[in-house]
Amino acid sequence: MSRTVMTSALIAAHLLLAEGVPTAADDRRGGEIGIVVGAFAPDETMTRDSSTAELELGLRGGSVFTSRWGWFVDGLYSVVGTSGGLGDAKTVIGRSGIDVMFGPRRNSRWLVSLGPGWMVVDYENAGREDFHNPIASLGFGQRIRVSANTRLRWELRGDHTLDHARLEDDLVQGHALLAFTWGPAGEPEPGSAEAERARSDEDGDGVRDRQDRCPGTPVGAQVDSKGCAPDADRDGIPDGIDRCPRSRVGESVGPDGCPADADGDGVPDMSDLCADTPRLAHVDEWGCPKDLDGDSVYDGFDACPATPRGARVDERGCPLDGDGDGVPDGRDRCPLTPAGSPVDAQGCPPDGDGDGVRDDLDECPATPAGRDVDERGC
Repeated sequence: MSRTVMTSALIAAHLLLAEGVPTAADDRRGGEIGIVVGAFAPDETMTRDSSTAELELGLRGGSVFTSRWGWFVDGLYSVVGTSGGLGDAKTVIGRSGIDVMFGPRRNSRWLVSLGPGWMVVDYENAGREDFHNPIASLGFGQRIRVSANTRLRWELRGDHTLDHARLEDDLVQGHALLAFTWGPAGEPEPGSAEAERARSDEDGDGVRDRQDRCPGTPVGAQVDSKGCAPDADRDGIPDGIDRCPRSRVGESVGPDGCPADADGDGVPDMSDLCADTPRLAHVDEWGCPKDLDGDSVYDGFDACPATPRGARVDERGCPLDGDGDGVPDGRDRCPLTPAGSPVDAQGCPPDGDGDGVRDDLDECPATPAGRDVDERGC
């Protein structure tokens, strides 16, 4: 049975070494330690008969240091039943060597292990038969990644003694082992998919995705060591992109963190009494348009901001003057004055003698006051 196990291990190792495999690793480099449980098929030379497999327990430690190579040390203990009056044989096997790993893009990686070791056998009833011999060991199996910190490993392994001290023949013994190991997460192999994930920072906040508890941080926001953006004024806009970082609690704000101002007049909506002010109009402290000359054209749009009160104006806020006498319509008491006629402040032609006939038509411009006159002013 033991020679069959050894042969199988050698065949599997040959097939794995011949396999073309990827070179990038998806495993972490670092140390590990754990427990081993297995079944041990002792050689007939040691037991003096054809015995069945025995339970064995042990410890294992090691380290993965590249995408393909690892180092290990392990120790196994078992009690083997023997015949011929030897009693039980207490067996201790210590081994150290290397793991050659394959299939590094997978969480489950094939491996071949090989290395030297030492076997000590102590018979219960025949101390003179006790022996200790160096061994060579070869095995194959899988190293399965359970999590970032834990590994499960199974292995079929064969041991072969290297000398005949106190033995009739070489010992060839088989083991079926299951190990559960733990270790720090360590560093992923450079160039591996996990290494790329470890360096990634999708939201560009300077905190890698592995440590980022707030992975959707807006660009430009300040973040803490966990990748989360503080919001000092609690307005929902992160510090760093908040242009108004001291907004009042409960105040409605826009995307820039400043108080919302729907009509863009510079007065926040919550204080704006005139929420639909036209763009560019000048407003007072309450957000209402100013019209200093009272012509109903808002300051900011008014091209003639000093229009006299009562004057009619065009859409630009400038006075209308239908008869062109220089007195704006609305204030012109004589809106149909002939072109070129002199007028007074009310837009009417002057009447120096007060007889009701304009000076430009009055043929008797010095008529005494109170006299009745004709259409010529005489």
